Amino acid sequence: MCPDTSTGPLWVGDAAEGEAVEELVGFVTWRQMAETDVDAGLLAADSHPCRPANGGAPAALGQRCGAYVLTLGSVSRWQRRGVAAALLQRAVGGAQRVRRCKCIYLHVATYNTAAIRLYEAHGFRRARKLEKFYVIDQSLHDAFSLIRYCNGGHRPLSDMPVPEAAITVAAGLVSSLWQSLRSFGGGMHMARVAGDGSNRASAGAEGDDGSTPMIIP
Repeated sequence: MCPDTSTGPLWVGDAAEGEAVEELVGFVTWRQMAETDVDAGLLAADSHPCRPANGGAPAALGQRCGAYVLTLGSVSRWQRRGVAAALLQRAVGGAQRVRRCKCIYLHVATYNTAAIRLYEAHGFRRARKLEKFYVIDQSLHDAFSLIRYCNGGHRPLSDMPVPEAAITVAAGLVSSLWQSLRSFGGGMHMARVAGDGSNRASAGAEGDDGSTPMIIP
């Protein structure tokens, strides 16, 4: 399990007179937040429970959590060289390994377009705008709350368009059915029919082959 607070520094080394010289070029910190402490309205209470890999019951309501990215930065001369992207991937990967973690979220000033592009390129989406969130140089600035869901987490159904909400509910039902089938050594197949009536694609899984069911949109 990921600790409550994690720090991921990134170092580089240069050889100088036979010795390795390390330089800190960036860092990221993130914190595990209890489900009840995740910003209100970001995480649905009915986000799909996830069974542990070794079996057993899924995490109950209140046992889930989110990961909040506190800081992400790189020194100026190392910017635009992929440092921030590598650190963000490290934070996301660490959060995703915690099966009860259902989302990774953060805040960013609305004027910081470069950071927003970076986050959105890594799967984050804008959840809401927060007015006068930051005080920077004695001035108030708005911020965006950005979020990326993982391990079956999703936003509240009431915030989704009807088609997306229906698909999300269906995905949860399929996941539950799949877990039940696997517990009895069963399997399932699903397919869609293309507009021309042909069997366009299929996906499925057979009990013990380690594969997972797939919904083909």
